[in-house]
Amino acid sequence: MQISTYDTEDPVEVGGNATYVVEIRNEGTSPCTNVKLESKVPDKMEFVSAEAPVNFTCESGSVDFEPYPFLPSGDKITYAITCKVLKEGSTKHTAVLTYDQSEQPIIDEEGTSCY
Repeated sequence: MQISTYDTEDPVEVGGNATYVVEIRNEGTSPCTNVKLESKVPDKMEFVSAEAPVNFTCESGSVDFEPYPFLPSGDKITYAITCKVLKEGSTKHTAVLTYDQSEQPIIDEEGTSCY
């Protein structure tokens, strides 16, 4: 499994929105099951919205997506998390990926400058 995260705007002005796109690709030879993403909202931002192939909840700065049941080899799923900038400074978005075939989570981070 491969995870990559990028922000669509950087730097972002206070009061503006930053959108983080998270792409998860099954680069293996067999399917992966219960692919789950947790998106940690950066500390200088607040959650606004998300677009995803599954439902989600947002509590205490974490957007938790329901598990994607079955990701065939070679396929990709994409998530977009939009956050509003509240304070100036550097911050980072953290994406945590888990799935049935791995005991260890995969973590990807994307930094953003806020002014």
